[in-house]
Amino acid sequence: MAGCSGATRQKLAWAFIFLLAAREVSAAREMYHGAELSSLQATTLGRAGEDFQRAEVVREDGSFSVRTKWATGTASSLLWSDSTITFRYVAGNTSAHEPPKYVEIDGLDTKYRLMPDGATVIKEIHGMDTVSIVGWQAYEGGKWGNTKYAKDEALYFRADHNPAVGETNSNWRGRSVGHVVYQGHGQLYFFNSKGVQKVIEAHEMTAYPKPRTQRLELRMDGRDPKAFSQPDRELSVLIDAMLGEASCMGKSSKCAFRCFYDPDKDVCGPAPFCQKVEESTSPSILAPFGQQQKCKAAGAEEKEAADMAVKAAAEDLKSMALGVTEELEAAPEISKSNARRSTMKKTLKLYEKASAILNVWQALPGRLSPETGNFVQAKQRVALTDMKHWRGRADRLTVSEYRAAAAQPAASLKTSTQHSVAAKLHSELRAFMQKRPAILIEFAKSESKDKCHLSDETAADKEQLGTFLNYFMLVPGYSTEDVHDTDLDLPEHCQEFMQGMWRADVKRTVARVADGEAELEKEPGPVAGNSSLVEVVSDAAEGESFRAEGGDTAETAEVFFILACVVVCLVCMMLAFGAVLSLTGENPNFAAFFVCGMLSGLLLFGAFAMAGPVGIAALVGMVVVVFFFAPKGVKPHQLSALQLAALSS
Repeated sequence: MAGCSGATRQKLAWAFIFLLAAREVSAAREMYHGAELSSLQATTLGRAGEDFQRAEVVREDGSFSVRTKWATGTASSLLWSDSTITFRYVAGNTSAHEPPKYVEIDGLDTKYRLMPDGATVIKEIHGMDTVSIVGWQAYEGGKWGNTKYAKDEALYFRADHNPAVGETNSNWRGRSVGHVVYQGHGQLYFFNSKGVQKVIEAHEMTAYPKPRTQRLELRMDGRDPKAFSQPDRELSVLIDAMLGEASCMGKSSKCAFRCFYDPDKDVCGPAPFCQKVEESTSPSILAPFGQQQKCKAAGAEEKEAADMAVKAAAEDLKSMALGVTEELEAAPEISKSNARRSTMKKTLKLYEKASAILNVWQALPGRLSPETGNFVQAKQRVALTDMKHWRGRADRLTVSEYRAAAAQPAASLKTSTQHSVAAKLHSELRAFMQKRPAILIEFAKSESKDKCHLSDETAADKEQLGTFLNYFMLVPGYSTEDVHDTDLDLPEHCQEFMQGMWRADVKRTVARVADGEAELEKEPGPVAGNSSLVEVVSDAAEGESFRAEGGDTAETAEVFFILACVVVCLVCMMLAFGAVLSLTGENPNFAAFFVCGMLSGLLLFGAFAMAGPVGIAALVGMVVVVFFFAPKGVKPHQLSALQLAALSS
């Protein structure tokens, strides 16, 4: 993972951006369903109407194609190939226990078919936007292989409009000339002859007079190609919509949500509307591939039974929310002085659980309406006040109802339907964050490029911090319009920062979630220095990635590399000097000359492998030693090992 140092190092305390990214990822996975897209998609991701129309056309036509690059494997070692890739619905062979319909991908090295609980993930790789898919089977040897859910076996598709800005030129390493160079997000990259993506510097390419536009187009039979506006997001939506249509989501009154499997956590979501498939599970409307897939939805073949199953899942959602609310209430305050990796892992898990529940809660009414699931009994249950949300429904919770629910103890809401459990959970999540003031302080400072300075030292500072938190978490009664129209009592530049905060592109942040999670899984222990647990550099800090703090790691590595270079150069010169002495003494030793010569040559090759300048310095040093000392006729028996080292250095 890339590090950063000096002025570019920005700390987003306790990986708060990771928390936000996790919320966006869960929202994306839960909302991209087949026939209808919920209001949450419109509010958080935008362009829902156009997405829906495009998904409807694909559903009618049965397929779409894109011309782009693809690869499979681990993100760090992908081999990219160009291809025209087709996603299509295929009618399965029910006599062979295949589902009536599934999604197939053609145009790759073989045919692939996608599991209905597969997940699509938007990821940036070296400045290039991609969409990856986990949960697939490959057609090999005349039959379908095992299902692959691991992230290091994901299918990747390039999905961007990055322009071509030049071509590679030759260099001392012998790089081939003429590979097209693309301008990515803050990086230049190209694909070599093997299909490996390589990052390049501007001086290593020959620039075009002007950038050449590259457009990823949606292609369907009988229709003109249409360029994507946001290729990665729109391609992800289309694939998710097809998966939803091929699952129980495509059959009215069978289930409320399409399931997805998370291979990292080995869980099915969204909970509690999905559960794991048992080994003996046979193919059904809820699990079309039976035990070949990981998750199945809450629902049933018969309409009334499905309605009851969805209603029961809604009750479970309330119980889950109250359980998380009680955990939030009991959570202690966290300060920088007592921050530990184990404490932070608990914080992340708790925040993620609360955010996931609120996302599902907001989306639920849209999955029960006559136009979608048509679950009558479940809809009647969700219409009661205890199941209301303040967004995503016609009968929204009012501000006064939100505040009344927030004032209730969680235990009193278990058997009551008079107060919103979602409001109670959200209010406790807000209080949970207020008990961690360093999170918002560091977040605002980093994302505003060190302009917005919040504090919790005085009562007035704490009040300003609370105001910032209310708008940041979109607490009912605090409208984003106020940030633009009203002069708020906030420190200088903080209101200006908030005005653009909701317009920020979270895509690159989402792409780093896996890095953040990986950092948290490292050996637990206290956080070094005065830093927070995990350092994250966001788009505001030149797009660096997650990294563990643990001191000045980048500077330490740089010093170590410099020392290693010096040692390599000295050893090269000593071996060269030894080779000369072995032949210039009274008794020439050809065996010593051969050994020293071979070792110096190998080490010189290693110096060039380290870096071009290191190899050149070692070569020049060897030449200087040979030609400077050889004429003097130095005899090896006259010098000790210590004198040799002194002369060579």
